[in-house]
Amino acid sequence: MSNVTYDGEEVVFNGPPPANLSTLVDILTHNAANDKRVLISVKVDGQEVLGTSLGDKTVYKKVDVLTGTEKQLYLKAIDTTLKNLPEADTAIDPILETLLSDTWENAFAKLNSFLQGLNPYFELLATLAKYGQTHNMVWQKTLGEQLKKVDEIFSRILKQCETQQVAELTSLLNFEFRPLYVESVSTVKNVIRPTLQS
Repeated sequence: MSNVTYDGEEVVFNGPPPANLSTLVDILTHNAANDKRVLISVKVDGQEVLGTSLGDKTVYKKVDVLTGTEKQLYLKAIDTTLKNLPEADTAIDPILETLLSDTWENAFAKLNSFLQGLNPYFELLATLAKYGQTHNMVWQKTLGEQLKKVDEIFSRILKQCETQQVAELTSLLNFEFRPLYVESVSTVKNVIRPTLQS
C-alpha cells in the first residue's frame, strides 16, 4: 500500500491513492493552489522528482510532498541555479584563450558547451521577470533591461559564430557579455533574492 504525506501529515484518500504518479501530483498541486501555496518538493521513495518528467510511473511506496509560498519556490530555484553557475572569469577566460589559440571546432565546442550550460540560468531570469511584472517588484525594470541586452548579445554571438569572426567574438564575450553576466548574477543575488525573503 502506498503512503503519501503532505507537509508532514499523512494523506487519507477515499479508497486507494491514485496509481498514476502524475495524477497524484496533479491532485496535490491543485490542493496546494487552493491554499495559495505551491509544491516545492516531491520525493518519491526518497528521490526528488519535482521538475522531472513523471511519465506514467505507477509503482511507488512512499511520496513525501512539501509545499511553500511562491516566494519560497523562487528562493529555492535561485539558490539551486546559482550554486551550479560558473564564475564569469573561470568560464569565459578559457574560452577566450581557446578562441585565440586553438582550432575553430575546439573553440566553438567550448563556447557552445558554456552557453548551453547557461540555459537554466536564463530560464530562471525569464521566470523571475514574469514574477516581477505580475507582482510589480522594484527590480522588474532592471531585470527586463538585462534580459533585453542578453537577447541582443546572444544574437550577435550567433551571427559571429556562423561567420567565424573570432576577433569580434572575443571582444564581444570579453567586454560586453562578461560584465552583463556578472551584473545579472549580482542583481539576482543582491537585489532580487532579498526581496523574496521578506
